[in-house]
Parts: sequence; C-alpha cells; structure tokens
Amino acid sequence: MKEKRYPVIIVVVLFSVILWVTVNMGYEYKDTVNVPVVLENIPYGRAPRPPVPSSISFQVKATGWQLASLSFSPDLRYIVDLDGIRNQVTIDVNRELATHLRGPSVLEISDPQPDTLVITLDRYVERVVPVQPDLDIAFRQGYGQVGRTVLEPDRVQIGGAKSLIDKLIGWPTKKVQLTDVRSDLTLVVPLSDTLRSEVSRTEATIKLHIRVQPFAEKAFLGIPVEVMTVPPNREVILIPPKMDIVARGGVDELTNTTAKSFRAAVDYRVILLDTTGAILPETVGPEGIEIIVRKPERFQYIIRRRL
Repeated sequence: MKEKRYPVIIVVVLFSVILWVTVNMGYEYKDTVNVPVVLENIPYGRAPRPPVPSSISFQVKATGWQLASLSFSPDLRYIVDLDGIRNQVTIDVNRELATHLRGPSVLEISDPQPDTLVITLDRYVERVVPVQPDLDIAFRQGYGQVGRTVLEPDRVQIGGAKSLIDKLIGWPTKKVQLTDVRSDLTLVVPLSDTLRSEVSRTEATIKLHIRVQPFAEKAFLGIPVEVMTVPPNREVILIPPKMDIVARGGVDELTNTTAKSFRAAVDYRVILLDTTGAILPETVGPEGIEIIVRKPERFQYIIRRRL
C-alpha cells in the first residue's frame, strides 16, 4: 500500500512547487541588471580611447517572469552609434534611454551606473608586438628546461586607439601553471583577453614548445681566459691563465658540449679601472647550459710593456 502512495505524493509535491513558483513569479521585484555597451559604426581610421565601460548597470522593477526573461536575453544591449562622430560624444544615459537601449520591454528601469557615457575617438593604428608567455612551471626534481621557449607565432598584430597601442610593448598569454613536469611540452595557450573590447589582434591562441630533459652536472677543465682590446704596446699576463668550470644542463646537451663551447674573457679597460688587484672574467656557454662553478673566481694580473 505504501508503494502505491509514492506517485501520488510526488505529483502533489511537484504541483505545490509549480504553484508556488507561478504565484511568486507574478509579483513585482527590484533587481540590478548589467547591460553590455555595444559601439556601432565606428568611423574608418578611428578607435575608441580607453576606458570605455563594457556595461551599464540598471535598477529594474518588473515581475519575476520579466526579470527571468531579461537574464536569459542576449538581445538586451545599450547601443552607441558613432556614425559621423570624429572626436567625442557625451551621452546622458537616463535621458537618452529610449534612443540607445535595445531589448525586451520592462515595467520600469532607472538609476543607471554610470549615468553618463563619454566616448572619445582616437586615431586607429596597428603594431606588431612580441608575445609574452606568462608561465609558472615547476619541474620534477632533477629535470629542467633545455633551450629557450619556442612560440608559434612569437609576434601578434594588434590594433586600436593610438594612445593605447603606443604604450603596449608586448601581448601576454593567459597564465599557464604546471607542476611535476618531466617531459617535453607542447601547449596551445590562449592570448590574454584583458583588453579585448579596446584592442583587436590577429591571433587568439599561440602554440608553445618547451624541451625538458633530466639535468646533470659536468666539469670542463682548462678553459683559456682571453684579454680583449689590449693595446699593441702592452701585454697582460693572467695568473692562472686558465679556468675550470662546472656546468648544469640537459643530459643530451652536456654530452655534446666540450670545453671549447665556453668562452672566458675580460676587457683590458676593466683591468685598468680595477683597484683590487684581481678581476672577474665574463664567462659564457651554449644556450641552455648554466655555469654554476668557476675556479678560480678571480684572477690576478700583470701588465707590462711589450718588448
């Protein structure tokens, strides 16, 4: 008998819920609605100068059903027609509501924020800027990146108001966060859309390549230290004349690296300015190889006239 009563209970509960929703949705409510601002007919060769509000918030008084329809309406927009505008237009949002607001009608709409729109037009320009990857990558212990990060493409063309575009030195990607990385990475990364309403760009995503290998350390002995720009009538003797280094890098890279892959040098003018009696040469190696130890760190020197 109890099992036969369950369908009846379910029907009664559903009917009660529907009745409650129907009654309450018929009452009037106040709510805040955000309406997107859409700029149309921007004159050729012009662009809006930031900041331009992406939306306007209104206080709306309407029934629950009307508010629900507003929430799901993609047609609710605040249109600003810039046809014929060369420099600037100022709009009293409340006073010109009927001119600009598009979408389903509501009983009452008021208290716009902001209550005034000032749209300023600037000269439209385009530039090609480098892509700036925003990476937070943690490698597994004993692993690391080998070589540089490769981006495809590594540059993007952007366009917008001159006052904004001139300030941009690059275009970032969205942040990439990875942990425990131990193998090569190939990722499709979206470009940042922070200024999507003010700036146009030719790409939406880029492809990112990072080589990852187990890391090791290797010693390289007897690397000669050069002295650069020595005058013809002078001779510099370094004590000792060579250095040893320890480098860290990917296993494959270290296997193919020799002492000849590194260069240690010091400029003669640096020696002339030294007051300590010992100088620190600049040491460079292959890309992706990190020099972690130099022996010795500093070199004594003797300057004498060439015979």
